[in-house]
Amino acid sequence: MNLDKFVCTFSIRLFPIGLMIGILIGSTVVIGQSTGAATETLFEPKLGKPLYTEHYKVTSSHSALVDGKNATLSFFSGNGTLNGIAIKSSGKALVVPRSNGTTYLHGIVNYTAADDSNERASTIFQAIGNGKSISFGNSIFDENATGKLKILSNLVGIYKTQDNANGTGTFVMWEWK
Repeated sequence: MNLDKFVCTFSIRLFPIGLMIGILIGSTVVIGQSTGAATETLFEPKLGKPLYTEHYKVTSSHSALVDGKNATLSFFSGNGTLNGIAIKSSGKALVVPRSNGTTYLHGIVNYTAADDSNERASTIFQAIGNGKSISFGNSIFDENATGKLKILSNLVGIYKTQDNANGTGTFVMWEWK
């Protein structure tokens, strides 16, 4: 692989995470090439009130080997509130440790309205954890949400989780507008 292709691929893969971190810490994100001309500010994020808050529990975990590294495949379920709608969730995450003490997480979550399991939404996610109990990530919902959860169709969310030592935690997500 030539170096130019590697740098481009590496930059493209890390761009969403860097952009998300800038949003979470309240920074202005600037995209452009420094050529002496002024760069344009893409936006100044305003997160406001969380769209979704959930309490979850890890229901099972299994060891996995990813690129020669010991990883963990975890399954979880939760209960939360989306704009006043009671929600149930279930999902799985692959947690891969990194050499600097952080973790990379990615997976899928399926949501249903608590009062009607035919009202559904699903998302893929990725996150960076601090190796202890906090992670920051993004969720990209597909276009197939139904019923009261239709508001999640094609939504991009950014989130923060706080894990507890007993396998439970709190998940808070904002819509990325």
